[in-house]
Amino acid sequence: MPDYEFDCGPVVTLVNRTSKSLEMRFNGRSFVFKPGKNLTNAVYADRAKRTFPRMGTVDLMHPEVFEHLVGVEEWGDDCSPIEQSDAIESFDRSKLPADRQQVDVIPTRNLIPTEDRAGRLPLPVDAGFGIKTA
Repeated sequence: MPDYEFDCGPVVTLVNRTSKSLEMRFNGRSFVFKPGKNLTNAVYADRAKRTFPRMGTVDLMHPEVFEHLVGVEEWGDDCSPIEQSDAIESFDRSKLPADRQQVDVIPTRNLIPTEDRAGRLPLPVDAGFGIKTA
């Protein structure tokens, strides 16, 4: 049975402005927007706009204001080509006072590989986890 709240809205042309596919999960569904034009529901298009900011462009005072990696033709959005930036965070620190513009990256140990986020790694027995095997 379709979810009429989301599936019966107007269809719009969502433009993935990048050269790579963008993946989004919303309402229990996965979506892949290929580079260029994609037809989708207006609700999904709105969610995609909020899901794909261009890193380093979010205004700290107005977090809803940022450059989007996608645009909707029918809404008059900028649909010109653009790529994701090299910024390490979504915020635009150039709008902050000078003493708050520098970011220090704290090195961490990646205990859970990105391929396995479900925590299926064996836990160390000597820390009290797991079962000792003979």
